[in-house]
Amino acid sequence: MVPRAVPLWRRLSIGSKRDNPCGAVSVHAPNSRREGSARIDGQQQREALNAAERALTLLGKGRTDDALSAAGRAAELDQVDLFGSLPEAVAGYVAALDQGTVAHEHLAALKLAVGPGPLAGQVDKLGGEPQAD
Repeated sequence: MVPRAVPLWRRLSIGSKRDNPCGAVSVHAPNSRREGSARIDGQQQREALNAAERALTLLGKGRTDDALSAAGRAAELDQVDLFGSLPEAVAGYVAALDQGTVAHEHLAALKLAVGPGPLAGQVDKLGGEPQAD
């Protein structure tokens, strides 16, 4: 059984104007309103999202080594553990692709690793076959 992905909105909370009177939006990790928690660098999290998207795009083009590298970069930059399981899911997909045995479980693992949203749509487009450049 594949566990359900936790929605991004449950992992993040947006700071209010009361938290930041200047009007700038800040994103906090769960329970970050408690003392001692760190704020999230939005630019770095965006770079993590871009790296995850790049990993899926590279998988679609059959560039598996580059896809593995991009997935690792996404996990490295990720500050809210949104892409923590992506390198493992990509590695499983690549191993299955090399053996010619990509199954629904591999695509489901990729989908779970990226969560709901546009990246899940990219996983659907993979369909187990590399796409042309």
